[in-house]
Amino acid sequence: MFQALTAAANNGHGMSDAARKALQWLEQQPPPQIVVPESLLGSRLKTYVPNNDMNVVARAWAKGREPEKKPEKLRAAKYLQPRHLGGDATIRFLWPVEDTSSPLDRICEIARHIHHLGFGIDMVVGNGRVIDDSEKNRLLESPTSRLKARAGVSRSKARWRRSWTDISSR
Repeated sequence: MFQALTAAANNGHGMSDAARKALQWLEQQPPPQIVVPESLLGSRLKTYVPNNDMNVVARAWAKGREPEKKPEKLRAAKYLQPRHLGGDATIRFLWPVEDTSSPLDRICEIARHIHHLGFGIDMVVGNGRVIDDSEKNRLLESPTSRLKARAGVSRSKARWRRSWTDISSR
C-alpha cells in the first residue's frame, strides 16, 4: 500500500513537498489493520515472463557472436492464482490516528489517485477517508479476515517502517 501511495503521489509530475511530508508522517504511524472480505481462490494460470537475461544475448551480439540462448528461449514459468473478493470487494487499511493535526486530508487525497496494487495487472480504485470508532468497530465485526501489517518484516511480507527510505532511493 505504501508503494501504491507513493506512486499515486508522484503522478508523473513529481511529488509535492506536502505529499512527501504526509507520506513520511504516515510511515511513522503504527502499521494499519487490514480488513479483507471473504474470498474464493480462483483458477491457477501458468504464464511465461522474460527472465531478464537479455544482457547475455546483447553482449554476444555486441561481440558479433551468436548467443548461447536465443531470445525466444529466455522465458521463465510463473504461476498466478487470483483471489475473488466477496462482499463489496473492498480491502480496507485502518490506521489508528490520535493526532488531529496530522496530514490526513493529504493522505486521503493521495489515496484517491491509486489505480494499481500488487503486480499491477488488476486495476483498483483508491479512496481515503477518516472514520470514527463506531464505524471501525462495525467493519471489524463483519465476517472478514483481519490482518496487521508488521514493522520491519521481510520483503515477502507486509513491511512498513523504512518504506519511504527504500522507495525514494530507487
